[in-house]
Parts: sequence; structure tokens; C-alpha cells
Amino acid sequence: MRVSCAQYAVRDGGRDPNLERSLHFIRRAAAEGADLVVLPELANSGCDLGTRDQALDLAEEIPSGPTVRAWSEEAEEFGVCVVGGLLEKEGDTLYNSAFLVGPGVLGRYRKTHLWDKEKLRYEPGRELPVFDTPLGRIGVLICYDIWFPEAARTLALKGAQILCAPSNAPTTGSPNTSAGATSRCSTSTASPPPTPTASSSPPPTASGTATWDAAASWTLPAASWRSRGRRERH
Repeated sequence: MRVSCAQYAVRDGGRDPNLERSLHFIRRAAAEGADLVVLPELANSGCDLGTRDQALDLAEEIPSGPTVRAWSEEAEEFGVCVVGGLLEKEGDTLYNSAFLVGPGVLGRYRKTHLWDKEKLRYEPGRELPVFDTPLGRIGVLICYDIWFPEAARTLALKGAQILCAPSNAPTTGSPNTSAGATSRCSTSTASPPPTPTASSSPPPTASGTATWDAAASWTLPAASWRSRGRRERH
């Protein structure tokens, strides 16, 4: 299975250009043979949203919002799975969410561990779901979530074979932790989850570097996915 992780400049408040940029990277990854595409955190809105009213205006309801609809259409056309971050609203409640879309697949995860002032804007998620997809069982975390090993361990115990973590972390002001954890949180990542044992060894990851306006790709071991048919890509 080929995984493409896109890291690019998400424009704060730029819903339309952000959607076009995300679609560009989905199409580019599909053209390069990706099976799974991981986009940044809050890919529809950016992180610096000004007032709460501005955030509510940018947020999307599901399933009627334009971003998830567009991602779903691209995923169906190219036969890929896409995981991307989204500013979501339900009534007047805001969530920092991530959606998994693919042929016959729609899954949602809401960020559980809110970073800094995110606690003043978003409602935290309450669940750690695992989604069945044509590629295997996928768990999703968002950025700061990956500083808490219990979350990844829970997903592994639930049977997740792949862990995707859309991120949009600053280069400064992040928690004082190891360089490896900072690197993984600063880029959109997809990796096998840790094996649920008592060992304190670091979890295996698919390593690589995604740079400005770039998509890094890795091939994961065949044991971590199930083959499937897909449409020819043009």
C-alpha cells in the first residue's frame, strides 16, 4: 500500500482556496499511485480563526458541508482513501475534527486532547473510533493527540492496523518533548500503530519528511492492508 502525506500552507480563513489546494494534493497523490492520502489538520479553515463568529461561519456541517462532499467525490473517482482535518460545527458547537472518506467509507473523529487555547473554542471529542476500510482498519488522531500514548494504544487494542494523524503544529511553542515526537506532530503522518504490549520501546513508524507544498510517500508492508480493486487513474 502506498501512503501519501501532504504538507502545505493552509490559508487561515480561506475556505475556497483551501478546498482547491486539498483537491490538488489528492489528485496529485492519486496520479502517483497513492492508496491513502493524509491531509493537514483543519485543512478547510486554518488554525488562526479570529472571533468565534468567524469560526462558526467557516465551520461545516456534516454531511452537507462542501469539503467532505468534494473529498468523497475525489476518493470515489480515484479509488483512494483520504484522511483530512476539518473545522466542524453541530449547531453552535465547534469541533476540531478529521474525516476519513473512501469508496463506501465515511468516518469521523473529533480531537480529544485540545492544545492551549483550543480548549476555549472547541468541544473535545469523546470517542476513539476505528474504521473498516478497503485498506484495512484505520484509526485517526489529530496533532496534539499523539503526545498521549494511551490514545494510540487504545486504537491498537481496538484492532487498528494503520494510524493517521493530520497535524498543523507551529514550529515554536510546541510542548517540550522529544525531537521525534515534535517531528511527527509537525507533519501529516500515517503509520502502523504501536503493538499493545508492556514494552516501552517506541512504536514503529513509516518515516519520511514532508516539506512546504510537498507530498511525501511511503510504501507500507503488505501485512498492514488488504488488496482491493480500483478504477483506472487518468
